[in-house]
Amino acid sequence: MNVLNKKQQEKQKIFTIFLKKLDLAYSAFLIWRELQNPKYDKIFSKNKYFWLTAMASLFATSSVELAKLVERKNPKYDEAISIFYLLEIELYDYEETLKKIKKLRNKVLMHTSSKAFLNLDKFMKELNLKYGEIEELFNKLIEIS
Repeated sequence: MNVLNKKQQEKQKIFTIFLKKLDLAYSAFLIWRELQNPKYDKIFSKNKYFWLTAMASLFATSSVELAKLVERKNPKYDEAISIFYLLEIELYDYEETLKKIKKLRNKVLMHTSSKAFLNLDKFMKELNLKYGEIEELFNKLIEIS
């Protein structure tokens, strides 16, 4: 096997991993978004603690995985499996959304910022990250993948 073939195979494996991670993140987001519908309130009220945990898990999974998928290259670390690793592209139209997702990931989902957690409602309001922004970014990643 020549070196080029090996590199191509490695890139294909990484791309397959990327697609699986994208599928997981997007599926979790779609399920979470659907469960926001008030038609599920009666079901939720029967086992409130289960649904609170499930909803939080779906949101965390979709947000953290999405943040990882759009992580920029960092020369200090190994390459992350992200859209920027796979393709030489820029997502200029999504820069604000990328910043919001990174801030959410860093302050709430992966690290426990006391300032953010003590005023979580204020943090989320100021962050102003909308469902539509997340969905547009997912759709763009799916389109270019």
